[in-house]
Amino acid sequence: MDVSLSMWTTTLVVLLGVLAWISSSWPGSHTSRRFERRPCGCCFYVGLTVAFGIGLSVVAGGRMGGEFFAGWLTEYSLSVDNLFEFIIIMGKFAVPRKYQQKVLLIGVALALAMRGIFIALAAEARRV
Repeated sequence: MDVSLSMWTTTLVVLLGVLAWISSSWPGSHTSRRFERRPCGCCFYVGLTVAFGIGLSVVAGGRMGGEFFAGWLTEYSLSVDNLFEFIIIMGKFAVPRKYQQKVLLIGVALALAMRGIFIALAAEARRV
């Protein structure tokens, strides 16, 4: 599938916007707010993902949408063990509670960046 530059740009702008919104809740920021723990606190993010997958299905076809949802469900299910890793890392390095959200966000942002790089490299290698 050839993805236009405008589609990549839109996707990255939305992703950066969500990350900026999350980072505004860091302790010490001007708009600091505590996230409330609710049974469905992640519904907003799941909703964004599902909306993206539906949009992809409409624009690129059902096969691409299905591949996206298969990949997303795999990543979502594997993310549980990432939580244990973060807990172990935060505990081992004795990260103060007030910095844990910031460290977590930086870790997630770096993971997203590295995945993006590897996906781009794999896509380029596939063309060759």
